[in-house]
Amino acid sequence: MATDANSVLYLHPNDGSYSISVDKLIGASDYRSWKRSMEIALTSKKKIGFVLGTVIRSTYAADPVTIDQWDTCNSMVISWIHACLSDTIKKSVLYINTARETWVQLEKIFSMANGSRKYKLNKDLYQLKQNSLTINEYYTAMSSLWEELDSMNALPVVNDMSAEFLNGLDDHYGAMRIQMLMLTPLPTVESACSMLQQEESQRDVLISKAESDISAMYSRQFPVKPTVTCSHCGGKGHSQNKCWYLYCFPKKQEKPRLNPVNTAAETHAIFQYTKKGSETDEELDNSFSGMVSCNHAESVLNGWIIDSGASDHMTYDVSKFTDPKIAVALPKITLPTGDSASISHTGNVSLCNSLHLHNVLCVPKFRYNLLSVPKLTKDSQCEVNFYGTHCVIRDAVSKKVKGVGKAKKGLYYLVNEPLGSDLISQEQNTHNCFAAQDEMNSVPFAVWHHRLGHASVKKLKHIPCVKKTIKENSQICVTCPMEKFTKLPYQLSESHAAKPFELIHMISRVLT
Repeated sequence: MATDANSVLYLHPNDGSYSISVDKLIGASDYRSWKRSMEIALTSKKKIGFVLGTVIRSTYAADPVTIDQWDTCNSMVISWIHACLSDTIKKSVLYINTARETWVQLEKIFSMANGSRKYKLNKDLYQLKQNSLTINEYYTAMSSLWEELDSMNALPVVNDMSAEFLNGLDDHYGAMRIQMLMLTPLPTVESACSMLQQEESQRDVLISKAESDISAMYSRQFPVKPTVTCSHCGGKGHSQNKCWYLYCFPKKQEKPRLNPVNTAAETHAIFQYTKKGSETDEELDNSFSGMVSCNHAESVLNGWIIDSGASDHMTYDVSKFTDPKIAVALPKITLPTGDSASISHTGNVSLCNSLHLHNVLCVPKFRYNLLSVPKLTKDSQCEVNFYGTHCVIRDAVSKKVKGVGKAKKGLYYLVNEPLGSDLISQEQNTHNCFAAQDEMNSVPFAVWHHRLGHASVKKLKHIPCVKKTIKENSQICVTCPMEKFTKLPYQLSESHAAKPFELIHMISRVLT
């Protein structure tokens, strides 16, 4: 045998029929991946030329020694291929003499027509959804299909790959998907995967299953019951200033034949309560670069998006300012696309319902209006409460409602119009109701025990609001055991007289 390790005819002493570890070929469905794995393995052994036809026997015909070496290497390559085939497939190529002919025969048998194979791959690619997989698992499954298409010279362009990847995400990534699809140019698949993995990590930390259970419990306890009647059309569930008959119907919304029931559900669903954890400082630092509040709707270009991650108010329209000032020596901001954008103006913006935004930045290149929650709460002395279907902006002192935001496709849009008294009063009543409910749930078991006349735990556990406060380590009431005694026991006296009539106790009392 050849002694030069760099020679294609060299075989290591440890090489044998099972020196290559590749999964066995089962059929046409896995032939592409099997072929690629075999090519890598044979290349590592410097024997790829035997199956590609670049190392042929006639080249060494002049020397009987090298001919023998070639035959040995050829037989070894054939044994490697046979070891990676199922028993049924091995029988179909068992009597072929050269590795090249064996390779070509397998190609003829299992290489499906490119058209049908590409069709199946594209169909699988289109139907692939995340279905509760992790972002990494979902990306790996889609990447394997792309790589097989690449081997058939049919790799999609970058934009198609990104669109296909985003199309299969679960619904709770809808806001991130809309944000990325509106970026120009579209982010690469790797960039999208990285941003989604960060969002996935934050979601795992900040959102627990318990919060979802609590949200469901509140929805069941407080069902939506429409009470408002429109004075214009007579429909229930909305007021006159929300009537579609006066302000035109949304796009692709047919005029209803009966009372607009859908509007009623939408109006009162805004008052459903769900708990939401506060954001951490790290979120506030990173969420602006990793998450831009965007949406398809035409109203996005003119409406204000309530963003808890933005550090400043921003708009692209200088006409919204009441006192615009040209920005001088202000640093550029970085958009999610990675581009830098300049700040052209600064100033104040006045919105409906006595909302005034101070030090708003005008960024013409950024085509959205952002209302920064941290800056609003600091400058205007407001508090913002986020719920499942809406958010409410209140005065921090008087608790007066100053603005309402509606949730649409994962984002909160400010209702930039005067708020009706009925909407404010209903929201305030709902807020007070939940505040009372929270206060009732926060009363400890000991207080309930005393309020209800020292009733036993066995009886109190049948009261729903009290049952939640009972814990295994609840302290035993001191009064309950004492009520069973007819009189208190005497304390052990330590006073003893050494002789009769000796003074052992005296109380001094001063009369005034």
